[in-house]
Amino acid sequence: MLYLLSVRKLGLIASLLLGCATQTPGVQRPAPMTAPTDPEPFDELQVQCTGNLPCPAFVGVMIPDASVYDEQCTGTLVGPELFLTAGHCLHPSIRSAGADCQGHRIYFPSDEGVAPESAQCDEVLAIALSPTDSITGPDFALVSLTPSTQRTSASILRQPPEPDDQVQIWGLLRMTPDRFEIRHQSCLATTPERAAAHLGPSANEATWLERCSIFPGHSGAPVLDTDGRLRGLIHAGSELFFAIGVMTRLPEAIITVQAGAPPTAEHP
Repeated sequence: MLYLLSVRKLGLIASLLLGCATQTPGVQRPAPMTAPTDPEPFDELQVQCTGNLPCPAFVGVMIPDASVYDEQCTGTLVGPELFLTAGHCLHPSIRSAGADCQGHRIYFPSDEGVAPESAQCDEVLAIALSPTDSITGPDFALVSLTPSTQRTSASILRQPPEPDDQVQIWGLLRMTPDRFEIRHQSCLATTPERAAAHLGPSANEATWLERCSIFPGHSGAPVLDTDGRLRGLIHAGSELFFAIGVMTRLPEAIITVQAGAPPTAEHP
């Protein structure tokens, strides 16, 4: 489930971020993206990159077996066998380091001359989740894949984008019973001070994006800078009217696991 801002919080925060004096009535929380009633087998699902820009080779989607879980998310390949997505994308029973995640599968689209590919989620290496009533994060899961892939992994810069920096996201936007689409959009990083006026100091724990429509399926979507480096991942937001995104900053666990060491409790 994509953690969408409540109507009350969304209206107040958007009024601050966008300079709007009043909250427009009729804003609703969208339903989460769920699996079709009669899902296709894993090997018959299709993932396509559509839109104006090609998908980077490291952008993929996590799709669980419908008998295990009914939510689909976006994510990023950060190593030959490492995939980063939002923590709430995993079934509640496996939201702990060391858990077996083989009921979830990762699909990468065909694009830029790269053939489509899929891999099995193998093990949860690190995970962090805020309380369910928090929208500021952190919210991530780093999992291992089997088999490993030769696709290009994302280059990483753990420093969050500065206010007014332009960023790009690729997110799972639409699904049919056998097809998933990944599309691109440009957003702007903004300051947390206005959100902090309503949320308090916890607003500083996340990076806020504006002009950024976040839909069910966008959870875990990579946030890239203009040089194509991964700077964070989407875990919450709003749809078209307010167009606010909330970004989890990259965890130290990525660097730790890439170096071949297990993540620690101090650096999940």
